[in-house]
Amino acid sequence: MRFLQQSLLMAGLVAVSAGIKAADTRHSFNIAAQDLGSALQQLAAQSGAAIFYAADSVSGHKVKALVGHYTLNAALTELLSGSGLVFSLSADSSVSVRKPAVTQPTDAGPVMMPKVRVVAKGIDNPDSYSYTHTSTATKTDTPLMETPINIQIIPQQVIKDQLSTTLDRTLQNVSGVVSNSWSGYGEESITIRGFQTSTVYVDGFRLIEYGGFGLRNISNAQSVEVMKGAAAALYGANEPGGIVNIVTKQPQAKPYYAVSQSFGSWNHYLTNVDSTGAINESKNLMYRVNINYDTADSWRQIDQTQKLFVAPSFKEGVNKTV
Repeated sequence: MRFLQQSLLMAGLVAVSAGIKAADTRHSFNIAAQDLGSALQQLAAQSGAAIFYAADSVSGHKVKALVGHYTLNAALTELLSGSGLVFSLSADSSVSVRKPAVTQPTDAGPVMMPKVRVVAKGIDNPDSYSYTHTSTATKTDTPLMETPINIQIIPQQVIKDQLSTTLDRTLQNVSGVVSNSWSGYGEESITIRGFQTSTVYVDGFRLIEYGGFGLRNISNAQSVEVMKGAAAALYGANEPGGIVNIVTKQPQAKPYYAVSQSFGSWNHYLTNVDSTGAINESKNLMYRVNINYDTADSWRQIDQTQKLFVAPSFKEGVNKTV
């Protein structure tokens, strides 16, 4: 057994010494400038060494001409210069050419990531019970938290839940506001913080005063916004109590159709129609139509109400398709 171990040890030493001798032997090379793969094949043929490499690792690399007497190590160093590849010489004089191994740090400390700034703009959900943006105070889409004015918003979902079709019923949700309406006579006025007014704004534009024109229909309202205080002077000659602004529904490219009907006392029948969508294929031209038909009798025998409200609107957007 001891003799066998000594024999194997001697054989290993002989192989190592043979590999070292092969690496130190100088060879005559005459390799022209060409692809790295072809140059390695000529190097193997002229040196007698077996060279192993992956084709994709040497693809795309060019080498300079190699002419003269070099050892195998020196020749490989010259050819692989600038390619990012490394080589290793085994005991049997075979050569392995490969990409260097990627070593991971064993004791990596905390890594400080670069700062990331996220900028986003909130969009109010039409079905929400609270809105975060308003355009009444600044006439621009501004968050309520950044608006230094007292504004109260009645969203569309509240209007739907209460089946409100007139402004007087919707304003019952606002503190400090009283709607003085006389349905039988078709008159209505609004008292805000003790100041009476009959002026209402629609999308920021002043509407004619009520004076006998009947209760204001809000079938096409997206929301009702009440701005309280002397800031109402931003809209011109108004009472210092505040103003009421009705924000209307806007045309949408996504088709939407809704029909509802309700009825009540004194033969009261109410029908609402809401339709919106795109007119053309590019969806940059949109429409919306709100129709409200209201008919009712009264506790007075000769009194009858019949109203038809139609609010069409159109919107043209920018076509993003070039």
